[in-house]
Amino acid sequence: MTRKAWDQPERKITSLDDDKLWAGFKWEETDKILSGEIQPKTMEEPERKIRWRIGRKRKKEETAMEEAERKIRRRMRRKREKEETAMEEPERKIPRKIASLDDDELWAGFKWEETDKILSGEIQPKTLITTYMFPCSKSYPERGPFIAREMASVFPNSKYVIRGPNVRHDAVIALAREKGCTSLIFAFTDHTGEDSISIVNLLNHAKADFRVIDLIPREDIPNRSDPISGLYPRLQMRGFKSPANVGTAKMIQALFPYVPDVPSQRSIAWFEKQNNYIFFRHSGYFKKETVEGQPPPSVRSLIKECGPRFALQFTGVHMFDNHTFEFYPICTTIWP
Repeated sequence: MTRKAWDQPERKITSLDDDKLWAGFKWEETDKILSGEIQPKTMEEPERKIRWRIGRKRKKEETAMEEAERKIRRRMRRKREKEETAMEEPERKIPRKIASLDDDELWAGFKWEETDKILSGEIQPKTLITTYMFPCSKSYPERGPFIAREMASVFPNSKYVIRGPNVRHDAVIALAREKGCTSLIFAFTDHTGEDSISIVNLLNHAKADFRVIDLIPREDIPNRSDPISGLYPRLQMRGFKSPANVGTAKMIQALFPYVPDVPSQRSIAWFEKQNNYIFFRHSGYFKKETVEGQPPPSVRSLIKECGPRFALQFTGVHMFDNHTFEFYPICTTIWP
């Protein structure tokens, strides 16, 4: 019976200079490396990959821990800010709801001291006009911005700003305050084609909602005349007698600079309330042109409409929260 190769006793070499020192090894595969047939590869490369994976995993874990810690700190900071705000304003409460827009207590929860300064001329009003985040439906792609531009032609010291689809209310309000605005107007057209605007008073955090009816743009007014540039229109409010109507009138009056009620060549902006509708007209006094060779006209001026022309239907009141940027309903109605 023959012995197996591994059962044979190992031959020992007495000197490292012996010519048979490496005779017991096979060099065929190694020679392929020397000739370039095989690419050499050591254990260093997989070890480097393993270390890289371990380091990456450790970094992800540390990042996750840091993110979780940041979230916890953010929550604690927000909670602390809310507690500090609650301590600073203990009287702030959720507004109570009113059942009717004709209720005498409709505007009782708002402070009008700063708004009255606009009506007396102490503060110059400034208005930012834009659309809602989604200004209109697919059926009326340009209607919302069109309403906003027409409103910009009605209210002095106003500017229409195009709003992106992802710009939230808090960003719009922050922009209005940065620009020194006292009021903010949102224009909107729903999927049925109904137009509406919301007037936000940034001085007392009130929001009044209106439905816009029968709008005739300025360019479609027959025989219209442009108002005299550089002169604010004189505001005329009619039919706003009850306490509820007085608050609604102040929301509109806060959009117009104070003009003394004296005879002048200024145009006149009319807001007349009839039942639940507010009709708007803008007209002015213009001199009649004299014809050469003819006697001067007996009436030297005539009234011409400047436009636009529309009616508003009062539909609701909200209160704006200055800290959460939310609107709490005070009284709302459903359109007929």
